[in-house]
Amino acid sequence: MKTAYWDYVYIGGLSFLFMVLFLGDSRALSLPDEGRYVGIAVEMLRNNDWVVPRLNGVQYLYKPPLFYWLNALSIALFDDVVWASRFVPMFISWCTIMMTLWFGRRFFNRTVGNVAAVFLSLSFMWYVGGRSINLDMTVAAFMVMAFYMYFAALHEKNPTRQAVFAYAMYVCIAAAVLTKGFMGIVLTGGVFFVHVLCTNGWKSLLKMRLISGIILVLVLVLPWHILMYQANPQWFDFYIVREHFSRFFTTVHNRYQPWWYFIPYLAIGLMPYGAYVVQPLLRWRLAWAEKTQGNSVRLYLLIWVWGILLFFSVSSSKLPLYVLPILPAICILSAQFVYDALKGKHY
Repeated sequence: MKTAYWDYVYIGGLSFLFMVLFLGDSRALSLPDEGRYVGIAVEMLRNNDWVVPRLNGVQYLYKPPLFYWLNALSIALFDDVVWASRFVPMFISWCTIMMTLWFGRRFFNRTVGNVAAVFLSLSFMWYVGGRSINLDMTVAAFMVMAFYMYFAALHEKNPTRQAVFAYAMYVCIAAAVLTKGFMGIVLTGGVFFVHVLCTNGWKSLLKMRLISGIILVLVLVLPWHILMYQANPQWFDFYIVREHFSRFFTTVHNRYQPWWYFIPYLAIGLMPYGAYVVQPLLRWRLAWAEKTQGNSVRLYLLIWVWGILLFFSVSSSKLPLYVLPILPAICILSAQFVYDALKGKHY
């Protein structure tokens, strides 16, 4: 009971820290991105058109609508448009911190969960992402939650809770797709596939309720895509070809950067605990040894980090916040490294 009490005190303190660091933001909107995303949400509210995003009356065909929906809902609830617009990424970044706390405690120990949550709260890149009105934090949070739910479902013995975790994963994947497109499926599905391949866990896929889960994703994702296609048939070619394939394989968006582009940003973005990052991310031998003993959580986190980092490093379109989804996994691995060092374990 005493431990549980202090756990709640810790969560309350972390929540207060989050409120102080994030919710006091009264900056004006930066242009063009923040002004654009707020403008689209305001027009949705004004025109009561929740299918076709518009900016200054012109159809905005680049991205799906979930972030605009959330932003519009926040604006409808609060009087201050700027503060309300900042609330969405701030709140969802806080939810991800709490989920990191939960995952670290569940699959490592209480100390690792606590330290990982503190690391993520104080990470400079996470702080910037949570204060920026853009899609990157929102899609990162949904992907991270899908990663957590997958591993929780895989290791849950209670059938009811297992089903809850599995279907929550599919809802998060659908939310990621409705935030920033099919990368939500490609990245999460790719990490899951490599993990299953490395652990020979094909039988464990039965726990994931694949057929009903895929149906659930389609039910959540398809309606908007169908309605959008009916509203503008030309949207499909622009959205699928240009915004997915051309963005990844070509320099059409003028965002080409070298393969090492994210390394300096991660070095700065992982401050102030960057010194604890390098070794944990290279512990493949330890992760593989633990896997042979039936514990694949470290291997899973490494696949998650390196898989997404490789994907965006190969892509022809790069921006610093694209790698936000790997920060929670890095924080957990770094927290475990600190815990091992304090316990005198050396590998």
